[in-house]
This record gives sequence, structure tokens and C-alpha cells, in this order.
Amino acid sequence: MCLPRHDPEIHGESGLGGTDLLPPVDADDDILFYPAGAKAIAVMAETILSNPDPVCLVVIGPMTNVALLLSVYPEVVPRIRSLAFMGGTLKGGNRSPVAEFNILASPTPHTANAQMHVHDAECDPEAAQIVLTSGIKEIAMIPLDVTHMTLTTKQVLETLEQKIKPINPRFYQMLRELLCFFNQTYCEVFGFKEGSPLHDPNAVAYLIDPTIYDRKLMRVDVECASTLCYGQTICDIWEQSPLPKNCWVTTSVDVDKFWELMMDAWKQAAKASPL
Repeated sequence: MCLPRHDPEIHGESGLGGTDLLPPVDADDDILFYPAGAKAIAVMAETILSNPDPVCLVVIGPMTNVALLLSVYPEVVPRIRSLAFMGGTLKGGNRSPVAEFNILASPTPHTANAQMHVHDAECDPEAAQIVLTSGIKEIAMIPLDVTHMTLTTKQVLETLEQKIKPINPRFYQMLRELLCFFNQTYCEVFGFKEGSPLHDPNAVAYLIDPTIYDRKLMRVDVECASTLCYGQTICDIWEQSPLPKNCWVTTSVDVDKFWELMMDAWKQAAKASPL
């Protein structure tokens, strides 16, 4: 059974720690964008199939729902133009020596039994493997190796103050508090001194402008059996696999252009924010 994992030591108990400017979450609030009781994958399938043009999907967490969607509604596959996911790693993981959180989140940093580590994992490597082998026309992987290049440095925070604060001071305050909280926890947990990496926006940025990323088409599979390497993204960098190439793996990013995209997005959000 896959249990939820929210990493409060990184994101805070609410998932958006560090600011008091966001309204509290009320479980009774009607915040759903689809009818109550509707199944998520059914809504996803209806949305994709009813759209006149093929769609792009962005995956910024475990791929369980997407894998279910593709398994139950295989007819959506040709209607997906591109899928970009933040996840995986080429060099080293942040939830095991070789696995990244969105692919694998270990149940505890002190698990002694390697076999238990496999069975008790809380994220879904099998789902990632289903997605990677689904036949979607274009899949792009934005791994830790790339997101660790887009750090929220002191310079980024200064630019944020110059460009966002004049538009909406309260929105700026909320954004700065969120980013600084993330900077602090990433420093405490992972030792990042210059700033925390902005992970998930890279998957969106890739779909907006893939030209700011260096990438290589290669075979990617996810290890789903090994007690040592469970959840590892196996990237065939040197083209040794006989299997067909299935994923564009990004290897670097134009950091300045990435932050230009982020600042433009934050400007629009500052103008529309109710804060």
C-alpha cells in the first residue's frame, strides 16, 4: 500500500510553510474543480479527449494517477502531445543514494532492513515505469541534476524585491517568506548554502520553452525490484540498451532565462493575487 509522504521537514506541516499570509485550509471547503465523487482519472480522460488539440501534461509528484489514467484509458495516449515530469536523477538521489523523492520516498531515514525498504516505500516507482513505457509521443525528464542548478540565491531574492514588490507588496512578502523558508530547510537538511533549488517550476518551464534546456533522447527505465536501487531512474547515457529510446532527459538549463520566465510568471501572479 502506498501511503502519503509530505516531507514537513522540507515544506512545513501545511506543505506551504513559512508564511501566515495564506488562508488556512478547510477540509470542508468546496475547492474541487470537478463534481464531488468523480474519479480523478475519469475527469482527466474526459478533459484530454474532449480537447480539440493534443494536450501537455506536467507531473510534479508521484505518477500514480497518470499511470492509472494510461492503463484504464489507453485511448488518451495519442492525445498527449508532451509529458514533462520533475523527478529522477542521473547521479544521486535525495531519498536514497540513487532515487529521487517523486519516484521513491523512503519510509524512514533509518530503515535497517533493505527488503523492508522495498515493500514499505511510499511513492510509486512502478507508476513511473508504466508512464515511461506508455508510448506517449514525447516524454521529458527534468531530474535533480537540472533543478539543482536553479537556486534561489540572494541575487534572485533581490531581483524579486525590485520587480515584484512594487506591483503587490503583500504578494511579494508571501513569496519571499515561502522561498526563504525553503532556503532554510534545504540548508538544514541537505546543506545547500547558496539557496534552495526550485524543482517543480522547471517542468513547466520546459514546456513553455524547451530551448533553454540541453537534452538528450535516451532510454529510461525505473528499477522496481532491487533492494539497493529501488526507484532509481536508469538512464542509458551511452546508448548501451537495445530498447527504444523513450525519454528526453534534460542535462542542464540556461539559469538566467529560467529566472526570467519565473519573474514574468510572478509579475502576472502579483497582478492577479487577492492579497
